[in-house]
Amino acid sequence: MARTPDELRRLTTPEFNQLLAADPELKRLAALRFDAALDVSVLLEILELGDWRIGNLPIRPLTVAKLAFLWALGNPLVVGGDLTEAAADVALYILSVPGLGEIPCGLAGIPGEAAGYAKATGLDLAAVDRELRRVKRAAFRPLEMLPVTAEDHDGEPPRYDGVWSAAIAGVAARESGHDLQYCLHRMPLSAVCACFVNNRRREGTDGDQIRYRPNPEVLNLIDARVEILADQFLTEQNKPN
Repeated sequence: MARTPDELRRLTTPEFNQLLAADPELKRLAALRFDAALDVSVLLEILELGDWRIGNLPIRPLTVAKLAFLWALGNPLVVGGDLTEAAADVALYILSVPGLGEIPCGLAGIPGEAAGYAKATGLDLAAVDRELRRVKRAAFRPLEMLPVTAEDHDGEPPRYDGVWSAAIAGVAARESGHDLQYCLHRMPLSAVCACFVNNRRREGTDGDQIRYRPNPEVLNLIDARVEILADQFLTEQNKPN
């Protein structure tokens, strides 16, 4: 919103700053800028601690191999789109098996093997969708520290193919000392991404720009709340004594 020089001057006064500091909604939003619960979840994944489940269904952390496999299957959790119950069944099934090598059927048989997994959580489909997307976000959380580049806005969907899988797992292998297959199939994707970030921070030219960033949606809500308070403050000041 465009404001006059006089309005801008009044909004830089101690009175308005005190109003902002005392506003309970701004305090609530400020506490949401960083998702501490998600960061703890990532830490526990990296430490391989915790009891992982969605509802009543035990699962395992997402790995490079499982993410790439879901991408190859065209699962909406990875490629985008609405998550149907059948797609949720498959995503939950893949997260539940110890490793892809233990799937007892070919690709065509996976939907049958996976049938009923969403219902086994005891949650409705909307809740399963939210939980699955939180699992995915936790897996990629370390990458949110990277600076945004023009390539991030080129409109091309990500390709989690063999080249991508080998590249990011290869960095994790060099950083951790584990072999490539371990980093592909056993290491949590969150740990792989953390290894990638640490390598980039040490070796890249933009290492000083790698840091945790606040949630942009929350920042937009904060901006909107400040505008509301500014309007109210100016309105009160314009009232005749």
